[in-house]
This record gives sequence, structure tokens and C-alpha cells, in this order.
Amino acid sequence: MRWIKSTFFVIVFLSFCFSLFILLTPNISSSYKQNSWERLPDKWLLVDTVGSPLDESARTSALEGSSPRKYTGKQLKELRAYRKDDIKAVFRRQPYIVNNLDHKLLISPRNKCQGNVTLLMVALSQYKNIHLRSVIRKTWGAPKKSDVRLCFIFGRQNTTAWDEDLILESQEHHDIIQYDFLDTYENLVLKSLSILRWANDHCERDLFILKVDDDILMMTSRLYARLSQLKPEGVLLGYYNPHSVVIRGGRWGVSRTDFPFSTFPPYLMGGAYVMSSDVSRTLLASAKHVSLIPIEDVFITGILANINYIRHISEFYFVFSRKFSVKLNENACKRVPMKTIALHLDAPNERLLSDLMLLTYKQLSNCSTTNSGVVQSRIIPKPL
Repeated sequence: MRWIKSTFFVIVFLSFCFSLFILLTPNISSSYKQNSWERLPDKWLLVDTVGSPLDESARTSALEGSSPRKYTGKQLKELRAYRKDDIKAVFRRQPYIVNNLDHKLLISPRNKCQGNVTLLMVALSQYKNIHLRSVIRKTWGAPKKSDVRLCFIFGRQNTTAWDEDLILESQEHHDIIQYDFLDTYENLVLKSLSILRWANDHCERDLFILKVDDDILMMTSRLYARLSQLKPEGVLLGYYNPHSVVIRGGRWGVSRTDFPFSTFPPYLMGGAYVMSSDVSRTLLASAKHVSLIPIEDVFITGILANINYIRHISEFYFVFSRKFSVKLNENACKRVPMKTIALHLDAPNERLLSDLMLLTYKQLSNCSTTNSGVVQSRIIPKPL
């Protein structure tokens, strides 16, 4: 029995020593920890991530997605320094136009950017989300400040009748933007870039632009307070996602041809983010010279921002990272962090989602930070 205990302690001790050796040895620990997109060779430029030309076998291995080669300690240091430039090497700005982004403007609200406008809020919406748009206009999108504007953006619909309905809705509410590309999930990147295009074409003043999905509940008073601390220059603000693994299949799938690396560059969560008009102009100009990928937040706030050396302003409470759904007999004030600016709602269908938005907005608007009434939660949201 004694020798069994001795053997056990020897194994534990050796395991501990091996772990310590891995952590303290730079070459080995770095090779374990290095990011996968640092190791993957550049298929287009036929060079690896430290700039050395690839031979034919290495090129073939890269195209087939085989394991990356091992690097020396010196090369790993070079890799870490090169990491930010890796994405620029592949998604570099071409000297010629790749995407014209010249789709015809079908519907445009008049005078939306006239006057002293400081914030333009544009929500990506779908035709069928009629109740959601109605609730947004009555709640967080209602004009509480004279210098804030709200619009909804669409592409061309599947039927002429739906397009005609959008024209009627525009005539009633004067807040519809529509461009001539098919309104599909695959074209979300065109839809988001069209926000930048419309703002650049119709808003002369320097202002903030909020891109938001229509299933997001904005706490606009907190958004105003945050933006009041900033000048509308060089701003790209939102929930910062530093590491996201690329999915190769399904709705969010991106092929290796479109994006060869296994992790995305840092970007802002696409449910809601804010940029200043100068950043908007820069990103839109670059988008015409860079090949699109179908994940709009990665492309706009990740790849394009990286190419143009635009720094993210990380706001941990900007988007509550867990989807918010109904819980009976539990007030939203107890479940949502008190600093939250945007809340991602979740419900089985559009009608229930609009009811949830209205209920949650009313509850959060009446939260108290004192001991009287319902005290809003001070919990910290979980990172993505």
C-alpha cells in the first residue's frame, strides 16, 4: 500500500514539473499559445507570416489546411510583432475598385440630417418586423432630444407588394431607407455599409452613427451620456470581441477561400456599435477596395478598421452579451446590469419580441439605484 502512495506522489510531482517547464520555457510555451492566424501562411502572397517565401510543398499544405510548421523562439517574437499586419497582407486595399457599392437609392427620408444633428440611429430591419418598428418608434427610438434621428434600413424585398408597403410606411413615418439589393442575410454586409453610405451622402455635419439591429433594446439615456464624453472624431465604440473562432459551415459559416485564418481579428459585436462620421467615411472608402466577407461586424469593425489603423473603444457594458428572454415574476431591473447600454432580446416570434421590448423598456426605465423600489442589478455581464 505504501509503494502505491509513493508512486502516486511521484507522478503528481513529475506532472507539476512538466507543467512548470512548459510555462517557463519561452520557445515551447509560445508554440502552445500562439494564435492560429499567426501561424497560417498567406495563400495569396505566397509568403509565410514572417515574410519568407513559401516553397511548393508549404503552399500545398496551406491550401489543404494542414498543421502549421514549428517556429524558433526568435521567429515567434517576429510573429507576435507581425500579427497585426497579417490581416493587412491578405485583406489589403487594392488599387482598383472591388465593390462598387453603387446600388440605387429607392427610398430616402427627407431632411433627416438637417439641423443640429449629433446622433443618427439606423436600425437594420426586416419587412415582417412591423410590430417591432412600431415599438421602437414609441420607446427608445422616440425623439427625446432634438439632435437625434432614427431610421430603418432595408434592401429590395422578395415581392413588389412588400416594396410598396415600405413606400407607404415611409410616407407615414418618414424614417425608411431602402437600397436596390436583395434584402437577405447574406447581404447584411451591404446593408450595414449602406448605413455609412447614406450618412456620408446626406449628413454634412460631423456626428455619431449608431448601427443597431431591431432586436436590440437601446437604453438611449445611457448612450447619450457616454457619447457626451467624446468628440465625433476617430470613434469606433462598442462591445469588444478580441477572439472569435471562425465557423466554416451553417448560417455564420465563412469559407477558407473568403477567410483563410482560423480566428477573426478583434472586432465589435454587431448588435450595436457607434462610429463617428470621419471613421464612417474612411471605412466606406476602404470597403470599395477590399473583398467582402459575409460577416458584417467582422468585416467593417474588424478587417476594415485593422487595415486603416482605427482603434476600438471598448465598452464592456455596451451590449449585454447574453440574450434576454422573458422570465415570469422577475423584473428586468434585477437581471440587467445597471450600466448596460444595449440589450439583445430573444423571443420565439416577432410579436412576442415586440411585447418583450415594450415590457423590458418600461421596467428598465423605472429602475432605481436606491433602496426604495426595485433596485437594478449590479451583476457583471459574462464576456463572450
